[in-house]
Amino acid sequence: MITSTAPRIAVTATAPIAGHERRAHVDVLRGFALFGILLVNLALFKAPAIVQATAPAASNPLDQLAAQAINLFAEGKFFTLFSFLFGFGFATQLLRARQQGVPFVARYTRRLLVLLLFGVAHATLLWYGDILLTYALFGFALLLFRNQSPRVLLIWALALLASMTLLLGAGITFVELRRADPVAGGTILAAEREQLAAVEAEIARDTALYRDGSYAELVAARTLAPVGLIYNLVTQGLPVLAMFLLGLYAGRQGILADVPAHLPLLRRVRFWGLLLGLTLSALLVLAQTQLSLFAGLAALLLAHSLTGPLLALGYAATIVLLHEQPRWRSQLAPLGAAGRMALTNYLLQTVICTTLFYGYGAGLYGQVGAALGVLLTVVIFALQVVWSVWWLRHFQFGPIEWLWRTLTYGRAQPMRLRTESALVR
Repeated sequence: MITSTAPRIAVTATAPIAGHERRAHVDVLRGFALFGILLVNLALFKAPAIVQATAPAASNPLDQLAAQAINLFAEGKFFTLFSFLFGFGFATQLLRARQQGVPFVARYTRRLLVLLLFGVAHATLLWYGDILLTYALFGFALLLFRNQSPRVLLIWALALLASMTLLLGAGITFVELRRADPVAGGTILAAEREQLAAVEAEIARDTALYRDGSYAELVAARTLAPVGLIYNLVTQGLPVLAMFLLGLYAGRQGILADVPAHLPLLRRVRFWGLLLGLTLSALLVLAQTQLSLFAGLAALLLAHSLTGPLLALGYAATIVLLHEQPRWRSQLAPLGAAGRMALTNYLLQTVICTTLFYGYGAGLYGQVGAALGVLLTVVIFALQVVWSVWWLRHFQFGPIEWLWRTLTYGRAQPMRLRTESALVR
């Protein structure tokens, strides 16, 4: 809600969305998604990724509980939520351009190219687990759907999620059936033992590299062997595009633009998203402890296409409905500040965590358990929220958001807030 005391920013037809035009509940969702992304990513910052997938039972009970809780409530749920919001942002920008009669495709292409550069720099200079490159590349596919009807968008989104779900489900079934065969089972068991030996060697190698390696050595490793980046593109690409399309669908239908008119729908999404998402997520977490190594890894990926979207939408509906209540709105507002600076905070999370865990910083790589990782997540994100609130009292955008807009529009964007009295003068 805009009050008479809110800052008023001059906006031209080609300017970015100003602070007073933003939807507060969408920024709160971005902030919430940012917390969840840090919760999942911190486990990958502090130890080799393969540890999370293959050896959760090696931790002490408290760490094991924390790791399983992350798998249940967060793994695959928050990058899908952020993907949904990315698609919604695309819909908002497209609608705004059409209302103002200004070109959209060329400007949006420049926006994606800048994001692509950010992603390449992030993935090579800072961290292999970058998601920006995936967003930029699959963001171009959104342009192909910009004129499609909401029904077509929904069909494509569900088809993409269903195809990955069915493929992974078939893979799990095939492996487990072959494992039950005496001859094939022996072959699979031998392959798993060989793979586990390779995993142990990889864990030792990565631990030594990231705990003791110099910054130059880490950059060289990421550049010469971009395995993590390729893995993200392959395993997350389809869910990302599907959630882009669901976000575009929500934007076309005005679901987040007019929340009061869509309260019954949001309540249904909250109920079924949380119920089905948590139930299926719990079954997958349990299945991982019972399945063979290869099938267990496939079950982990299944969270990206099955439980991820369900819980992401359930979380989103829950937050939006809470934001409709005045007593919750003020409490959720600080999340919105972090969400308005999502790109800056996402990159800042990488800087903070790599400095904590990598050899050129504190060198804590491989020495922090899952439970302490959760505590660190809360502390880091709380500091980001405080910083974001302070920053946005003085500036319109986060520093990286400002750079993104400046490069996209081809001219320096106003950074400092201009109050109504300043505009009158």
